[in-house]
Amino acid sequence: MPSSLEFIENQQGQFIHINNESCSAIISLFGGHITHWQPHGQSPVLWLSDTSDDSGTKAIRGGIPVCWPWFAEHPEHGRHGLVRTALWELTDTKEESDITVVTLSCTINAPTDWRYPTKIEQTIIVGRTLDQTFKVHNTSAYSVKFAYALHNYLAVSHIDTIDVTGLQNVPFENKITQSNSEGEPEQPNFAGPIDRIYRTQNKIQLFDHTLNRYITLEQRTGNECVVWNPGVTANKMDDIHKDGEKQFICLEAAHTQPLSLKPNESLSFGQRLTVKTE
Repeated sequence: MPSSLEFIENQQGQFIHINNESCSAIISLFGGHITHWQPHGQSPVLWLSDTSDDSGTKAIRGGIPVCWPWFAEHPEHGRHGLVRTALWELTDTKEESDITVVTLSCTINAPTDWRYPTKIEQTIIVGRTLDQTFKVHNTSAYSVKFAYALHNYLAVSHIDTIDVTGLQNVPFENKITQSNSEGEPEQPNFAGPIDRIYRTQNKIQLFDHTLNRYITLEQRTGNECVVWNPGVTANKMDDIHKDGEKQFICLEAAHTQPLSLKPNESLSFGQRLTVKTE
């Protein structure tokens, strides 16, 4: 095991702690979930709730939940897929100069009438940038479909002191009003409640005026950016600590409409997060 990596198991679960020349990071095997990433000299990039459920039965609130093999509601199997509440397996680790590479996999115990992929592999590269690559291979004898979202909870000093570029004049679906828009020239009120699916592959950049920091999101394969913050409705959510909704904005790399895979076909998708201070 690389010297930058430590495997820790406690009552909250199994975790991979990383501390290399570039950053510190924590990955939970529950959900294959990155809960912390902090390049040296920066404040944490990912927000994590102080009251997140740690029972191992509910998705972690914060970090980067992996929503797969579907996004939003499923009539029989709940919201946002199955792997964010499943135990992933650590399959490989390596160290290269100032980065650490971790590979995880997750297999779904699927019913016989399942029409989704059953296995997903995730490669995480942590350094001055954070890179996630997912590979899905259809091992079945029939075509399958999947959708996904990488539900980034990006930490901010305050929700009222940020600007986001890359969403202006982009068509979007407003999930709250259940309406569609051809786009708006101005940025929305991120204090929310806001729940929108922007139809774009644009590079998205968040600027925090207090931290004087840029966080840039670039995605591969995905053609949408989901923007979410619960606003005042967070008061009804036990796993968001008091005023926590003012400390993050979710900018999610996503493909919420189904992608199809024929038998023996593979498809990769992913994202990269980059941080820069002015």
